[in-house]
Amino acid sequence: MAAATQMQMWGLDDARIERLNAVLDREGLTLDEASREIGISPTMLSQLRGGTYPSRPERGIGKIDAWLRIREEATLRGRPWVAHADLAVSEEIETLLMHAQAAPACVLIYGAAGAGKTHAARRYAARQSQAWLATMSPAVRTPLALLSRLSAAVDVRLHGARSAAAMEDALVGHLRGRAALLVVDEAHHLTQGLLDELRCVHDRAGCGLAFVGNEPLWPRLAGGERSAQIVSRIGPYKLRLSRPGAGDADALAEALLGRPLHDAERKVISAVARRAGGLRGIVQTVHAAHAYALARGAESIGRADLAAAAGEG
Repeated sequence: MAAATQMQMWGLDDARIERLNAVLDREGLTLDEASREIGISPTMLSQLRGGTYPSRPERGIGKIDAWLRIREEATLRGRPWVAHADLAVSEEIETLLMHAQAAPACVLIYGAAGAGKTHAARRYAARQSQAWLATMSPAVRTPLALLSRLSAAVDVRLHGARSAAAMEDALVGHLRGRAALLVVDEAHHLTQGLLDELRCVHDRAGCGLAFVGNEPLWPRLAGGERSAQIVSRIGPYKLRLSRPGAGDADALAEALLGRPLHDAERKVISAVARRAGGLRGIVQTVHAAHAYALARGAESIGRADLAAAAGEG
């Protein structure tokens, strides 16, 4: 069998490629976004799509098949999927992240939960070359844990480095001279000392750095004996987000529903947006409303479904 034919057998067949492209086009997904959902690397997805994967990738193709089944079933049943809505808050966040990467600078994006911070930051990192997002959690309590989380996000080769100092050197060496941006999401989980460690990586690597987190993040950055060095680097580049505006709430709901909102529905969405979950609450409400619509045998979501999902029925 010719090498080209053998190679093609190891990629996706035409039918799978057609199904994959249909989902990507319909949902407006990038290869990076799709690969993250599927659970394989963007490189592997691209190679499989082009029929050039250099080994037998049965496991990767199996994951793609499972993902396609879920997406296609959701479409058939009318479940609302949205990859992106044109939100004013997303434009604000992405503009600040672009500045951080280009300058390079240190910036802060913080505020209410569900304001759209994580969605916009992930989208920026997925679309921009040399931009990486690392998500923190309460488990990150030491410099070693922090640097391990950052190194995994950036996909830096540690070459056996085990100490925090060696890991920092490897990470800095990888970022230096690349016009890079490191986006640290959920940064409010970090101690003041770990936030300062991020500042040190920023200084040494000369890369952009974005702190992203909830309301407690700014007091933590600005408090303590090391605050002056961090605050002086952030300077005026702070974006504080409160509850989502009516325009963003409506735009997200309409993107999920695939149609304009009626006046009565707009009131329901506005009420949900004012709650603690913000934009996240809107996504949850529309998905729950879909379940109510299916239960009554309806083909589309109505005002009563939204009201019931929002607890107003």
